[in-house]
Amino acid sequence: MGGLAPEIAFPQAKAAASKALALDSTLTNAHRAMGAELSIGEWNFAAADRAYARAVALDSTNARSHWMRGMYLTAMNRSEEAIASVERAQRLDPLSLIIQSASARSYYNARRYQEAIDQAKVALALDSTHARARFWIGMAEEQLGRSDEAIRELKATIQLGGPTSAYLAALGHVYATSGHRREALRLLDELETRSKTRYVSPLDLATVRLGLGDTDSALALLSRAVQAHDGGLHFLAVDPRYEPLRRDPRFQCLLRRIGFPDSLTVSPPEGCPGEEG
Repeated sequence: MGGLAPEIAFPQAKAAASKALALDSTLTNAHRAMGAELSIGEWNFAAADRAYARAVALDSTNARSHWMRGMYLTAMNRSEEAIASVERAQRLDPLSLIIQSASARSYYNARRYQEAIDQAKVALALDSTHARARFWIGMAEEQLGRSDEAIRELKATIQLGGPTSAYLAALGHVYATSGHRREALRLLDELETRSKTRYVSPLDLATVRLGLGDTDSALALLSRAVQAHDGGLHFLAVDPRYEPLRRDPRFQCLLRRIGFPDSLTVSPPEGCPGEEG
C-alpha cells in the first residue's frame, strides 16, 4: 500500500500466506492474509471473497477478519455489508484504533461523511494522537466542502503520522481544489522528488494532478499505477475524489483493467484497448 513496490511486496505476501496454509489449512489469520493478497495484490476479487468468508467461518470471534472483510466489501461498494462487518469487528474489539478508523473509512466511501467523522472522533477519544482518525476526518471534511477544516486535519495527520505519500497527496488535493494552487504544486514537487529515490504510488501523484484539473496527466498516472499493480487502486472505484472522472471512458477502461465487478463500471462506448468487440 505504498511502503514497497508492488512487485516486491505482493509475491512475498502470497508466499507467506501460502506457506501458512500449507502448514495448517484451518488458520483463520492465514485465510485472511490470503484474502488481502488476492484482493489487493491480484485483483482476484471472487477468490478474495471466498478467502475472507472462510476466515470468518473458521473463527467468527476474530475481529481482524471481520475488519479486513469489511475493507474488501467497502472496495466493492457493498456498503451496508461493509459497515455491518466492521461494526461486528468493533463489538469484538472495541478498543482497537485501527478498526475504529476502518469504520470511518467504510462510511466515507459510502458517502456518509458526517458519520465517518463521528466514527473517527471515537478513535480520537481513545487516543488523541491517532493519525489515521485525523486523516479520515480531513477526507470527510473535504467532501463536505469545508476545505479549511480539511486542511487543518490533514496537516495534523502529517504531524502525527509522518509525511507519507498518501497523506501528502490528500493534502495536496484539498489545496488544489480549494484554490491554493501554489501549495498543491509544492507538495506535488515533493512527491515527484521523492519518487526518484523510493517507491511513490503513481496513484498519489494522480490524486494531486486531478485536484489541479490536469485530467490527462492524472489518467496517465493511473494507467501507470494499473501497470505497476499498485495496491492503492483497491479503493479506486469508490473514492469520491475520482468522481469527476466517473464518466470518462478512459477511467472506465482502467476500472475494467483492474477487474472490478460490472456493478462498479460503465461500459465505454467503444470498448477498451485489447478487448474483443
